[in-house]
Amino acid sequence: MRRNRLLGAGLAAILLLILIFTGCGKKGDPLPPQVLLPASIVDLSAASLPEEVLLRWSLRRGVERSRPDP
Repeated sequence: MRRNRLLGAGLAAILLLILIFTGCGKKGDPLPPQVLLPASIVDLSAASLPEEVLLRWSLRRGVERSRPDP
């Protein structure tokens, strides 16, 4: 009989703790996902040839993190 009471009290305590820790308030408003953009080009040059336009730029490694406008 006493064992059943202890078991019931233990289960009730565990259930209460689960309910408390799983519903602990609002963490914040949802945000849109971050967009990974390629690094910006800083040294673009163009040359006009007789039948085409030649564009040159150097590749930069890295990305810029940004959030889209709402």
